[in-house]
Amino acid sequence: MSVLCKGTKSSLQKVSNQKQRSVCDRMKAVAKKSDEVLTEYLSSDTAKNFFQAAHTLFNPGQIVLGCSEREFENAKNDIELLNVFPLPNFKVLHSLLSDAVKEGLNSENINNRKKRENDIVCEALLSMKAEHPDFYALCLQVLHMPVSNVDSERAFSAYNDILSPKRCRMSAENTEIMLCMYFSDEIDLDSIQNDTGTGIVGEMEQEPFDDLNPDDPPHLIDF
Repeated sequence: MSVLCKGTKSSLQKVSNQKQRSVCDRMKAVAKKSDEVLTEYLSSDTAKNFFQAAHTLFNPGQIVLGCSEREFENAKNDIELLNVFPLPNFKVLHSLLSDAVKEGLNSENINNRKKRENDIVCEALLSMKAEHPDFYALCLQVLHMPVSNVDSERAFSAYNDILSPKRCRMSAENTEIMLCMYFSDEIDLDSIQNDTGTGIVGEMEQEPFDDLNPDDPPHLIDF
């Protein structure tokens, strides 16, 4: 019962020990069958080798641990994008990436390491962009390959929210604005510079309220 959820445990504790064993045995049987089905399904999944290879080559923890020559070569061959590089050349480039990743991990504060671990590989690649642009571009494509269709399905749901039946006559310009607002809610607008060199939020704060005199009588503001 140690691996069961808290709610399941509390429910089982209300029945007899014999009933608990019976329920646990049935749950183990279901879990075993599910594992067999998933294993069979993944064995025929063409993307399985790709993501295992990406883990071997670009996971920060795996980079630190390293791998055998055979595992390294197989991982490179399983990612077709990387086959444009001869194996000796790729080894040299990957060793440079590994050094940059290790340096990034060593320089990170222990408290922030887990938070930024996924960004360290991207930052290491970015440091190689000037001297090795092809390696940088192809590796980023590998890292940004979607694991499933969840992201695309989520995007379709967002589009349905934006272009609902009640908004069927929305112009292309307004649709683009709505999309930017929907998908960019975490962007710091004040950090985006406009033509005058001021942030968007800063500009909004300056106009039209900065010109108002508190002693003036109330009047309508023309936006």
